Parts: sequence; C-alpha cells; structure tokens
Amino acid sequence: MSIPSAHTEVPPRVRELADSAALTPVWRNSLGGLTFRTVDSRVIKWGPLDAETNMRDEAERMRWAGRFTLTALRAVGAVAAMSTEWNYGSGWTDALMEAYGVEPDHERLAYYRALWNAG
Repeated sequence: MSIPSAHTEVPPRVRELADSAALTPVWRNSLGGLTFRTVDSRVIKWGPLDAETNMRDEAERMRWAGRFTLTALRAVGAVAAMSTEWNYGSGWTDALMEAYGVEPDHERLAYYRALWNAG
C-alpha cells in the first residue's frame, strides 16, 4: 500500500463518477485498488475486477457509515485506517487521514472504531 503520485492515471469510471470535480489520488493498495478524493470531499474507490475484491462487498461493508453523512469522510477514514492496521500494522493512521484530506482526530477515530466493532 502506498500514497500514489499526483500523476496517477484516473480510471475512466472514476472520472465519470467525479463528473467535473478535480481528483486527488490518496491511496493505492497492494491489490491495485485506488482511492481518490474530490474537491468537494467525496471519496471514490476503484479496484480491478477480480474474484477476491469487489466494490459491492466494500459498499455493503461501509453501509453503516451512511448514518453519519456529515462526518462520513472521517468515518470512512477511520475504518480505512483500522483496516490498514489489520493488514500492515500500526503507524499508518495519520498518513492515511492526511491523504484523505482530514486532520487526524484520534478521539473521533476511536469513536468510529468503537462503532465499527459494535457491528
């Protein structure tokens, strides 16, 4: 996983979903998936089509965050940071949140993690 360069090629479907919004690449995972942030704070995730990863499962997994529309980016970032720790170990939270364009707020991150763990 890494923070991709600003010159990352935007997949056509991401460009379509973003409409005319400027995009910033914020995350590349080891499976080839990309996450982009728009100037209006939307997050668009894209992944290569394969049997192991799909956006339908990811959308279902993140459905709970819709209850928190005013702070959805923080919630998504908190869960992404938690997932990153599961997969790669601790120490990535601040870099990930900054890549999403959100100032790390460890108290809120702990709250969203607790919500996630509560199911």
